[in-house]
Amino acid sequence: IKDYVFNWDKVLAFDGETGPYVQYSHARAASILRKAAESGLPHTAEGLTAALFASDGKSAFDPVIASATAHALTALIYAFPETVREAADRYEPSIITRHLCETAKAFSAFYHDEPILSDEAAPRLAKLGLVFAAKQALANGLALLGIKAPERM
Repeated sequence: IKDYVFNWDKVLAFDGETGPYVQYSHARAASILRKAAESGLPHTAEGLTAALFASDGKSAFDPVIASATAHALTALIYAFPETVREAADRYEPSIITRHLCETAKAFSAFYHDEPILSDEAAPRLAKLGLVFAAKQALANGLALLGIKAPERM
């Protein structure tokens, strides 16, 4: 669609809109979840679901995270399936790459602005759930593009 001058240094940079930046964001989320596990906190889908919801499927507490960064990240995660459908309908994988870069930036802002592991119990669990969801969305998007989602970098 557009002319582009290919440059390895730009492609492999860890900042900006690059694959390594998205991979780094995934690895950062994985690191947070590893630290949660080391602290005995829930860090898997099953563990977080059990901690966040009672056996009847209703929320065990009000896990609201009111920050703008949490809201922005949640909105991007929620929009991911529709983004994939749009990319498939239009035969444009760049739609997915753009969304992944936006999600990685939103995750970075959330991580920077929010104390995740040091917060009180209820917000901490909700934040860990959001970290898990971001990690999963990034991994799924990278997989669709044929790119590995490393657990460590």
